[in-house]
Amino acid sequence: MSAPPEAGAGTDDALRRLGAVSASLRAEHDRWRAEAATRVAARGAAARRGDLGPGVRELQARVDDGLTTWAAVLDGRDRSVAAAEARRDVAERLVELARHVPPGDRGVRGR
Repeated sequence: MSAPPEAGAGTDDALRRLGAVSASLRAEHDRWRAEAATRVAARGAAARRGDLGPGVRELQARVDDGLTTWAAVLDGRDRSVAAAEARRDVAERLVELARHVPPGDRGVRGR
C-alpha cells in the first residue's frame, strides 16, 4: 500500500499507520467473534443440560432441531408457549434492570 511518488514520505508513513490500525482492528474483531462464539456455545450447553430452566431447555431443543431460532423466540415469530414464556421473562428482567438505571441516564444512548 504505497502512495503515488508525488505524495511524499509523510503520506507513506500515514498509510503505513493506517494499515497497522486496520490490521489491529481486524484482529480485535476476530478475537471478539471467537469469544462470542464460545459464549454462545456455553449458553447452548447450559440450556441443553437444563441449567437455565426447562423452558429454555425446550427452546434450545427446538433451535437444535431447526424448528425455530433465538431471533424468532425474541421477536415473537415463534408462537410456542415456551417462547411466549421466555419473552415474558425477558420483559420482566428488563423492567427490573431499568429500575437500577439512574434517572439521568434513562434514554441516553452510548453509555
